[in-house]
Amino acid sequence: MDGLIQIMRREAMGVVRQFQQGSGTLVATAYNPKTHAIRGIYVPSEVESGWIPLAVMQAGDGFGVMAAPNVGSAEKLDGDVFNVSFEGGNGNVGVAHHTHFSASDNPPEVNSGEILIKHKTGGSTLMKADGSIVTTHKDGGQSSWDADGNHTVDTKGKNVTISSGEGAQTFTAKSQSFTAETIAIKGKVDLDGDLSSSGKVAGLGGVTSAGLPVRTV
Repeated sequence: MDGLIQIMRREAMGVVRQFQQGSGTLVATAYNPKTHAIRGIYVPSEVESGWIPLAVMQAGDGFGVMAAPNVGSAEKLDGDVFNVSFEGGNGNVGVAHHTHFSASDNPPEVNSGEILIKHKTGGSTLMKADGSIVTTHKDGGQSSWDADGNHTVDTKGKNVTISSGEGAQTFTAKSQSFTAETIAIKGKVDLDGDLSSSGKVAGLGGVTSAGLPVRTV
């Protein structure tokens, strides 16, 4: 029975190709990430397609701007919907492009002059018309630049780890401020300049100046 259904689908697909006028609408039911191609069901004919490559904004040898589609079932037809165009009207040479949206699949809001990249979990990068950039994690943390280039990171209570391995880190600024309940430094500290403290300075291993011990409280 399955073999008969496949034969009927192939024959129906042949008929559809003969009457294809250069474009069609396809609901994705499968995706191949290695070839960046989809397979799906043509609507309203409900005929199954072969593998069709997805058009992209930019792609080269091992690089590009790629977006993997959402695929659904052939019964529910709940996958992403694409326009399919055929080169020279040839039903064997198709390219899928221009994802559709609908009242049930609303696109995210983006204003004139803005560019938005948003994941279905909520993470996004928004480039605003004034030149500011906001990257938002799905849990609410943000890394942002305002229109003047000032950078702010707010992790919403999550940890920040910076690791350079065997490399070095350099912090250069007119002034730097660190606020925390506890600041721990492990390793040798070289200080070139004045040191002032509003609290006690304790040296369990001794504090020296020019090789001479300094009394600490």
